[in-house]
Amino acid sequence: MKKKRIIIISAVTVVIAVIIVIAMKYRKNHRQIIDNNKLDNVWITQFYKFESVDLLDESYNFEGIYESGSNYILKIKCTKDTKFDYQTCTEYGQVEKIFKGDGELKEGDNIVMDRSGYHLFTEESGVAVGIDAVSTGFVNFMKPGREYLVFIKEKVESELYDYDVYTIEGFTIAPILCYEDIDNVIVPKKRSDHAVSYELVKDNEVFMETEELEKEYYDFKYRIISKFDEEYRKSHE
Repeated sequence: MKKKRIIIISAVTVVIAVIIVIAMKYRKNHRQIIDNNKLDNVWITQFYKFESVDLLDESYNFEGIYESGSNYILKIKCTKDTKFDYQTCTEYGQVEKIFKGDGELKEGDNIVMDRSGYHLFTEESGVAVGIDAVSTGFVNFMKPGREYLVFIKEKVESELYDYDVYTIEGFTIAPILCYEDIDNVIVPKKRSDHAVSYELVKDNEVFMETEELEKEYYDFKYRIISKFDEEYRKSHE
């Protein structure tokens, strides 16, 4: 019985070791892609017309979905470049307006935000065929100096940091809406998975497959920001 127990423990130890080695391999691959290539060689999926549902249409009520899934609704001014580390994507901003909060967060506070909808898939993972691909919820990373309406799910307190981290929920369309309308590069579909090189669209606000969808997105964005920010609505009437 004792010998059998030793064999089982040894087998479990080997399995754990293999898992750790594989995890470290993927972590190394992710770090190489992020640090060395700065996403230049990564592909990203553009938003395309869904056959079953129109996510950008008012009838879908995405603003209601955003609001019900968020404990904080904030106007943020981005203060730093996005930080990438393995499977996390961290954004930095200063709170300019609070449309929904906990009473503790104040205008002028600097906050750290993690995008839970961000995922980086290496070619080795087999998720994206033949490419390294990143998922961002069809919305680009925040740019320093620009202002955004951000829907935040929760505040996470951690002993690992001397600050709180706010989690941006991973909705199909990321709940990060830029107050400024940015010119977008539209790349015609070339792959069945709707992916394009991030290098081609890295300065975009959003990743839309057609000009028609881009226009629909801006109507979508205007509708949502206007619902919460009266000053924005009046300035766009």
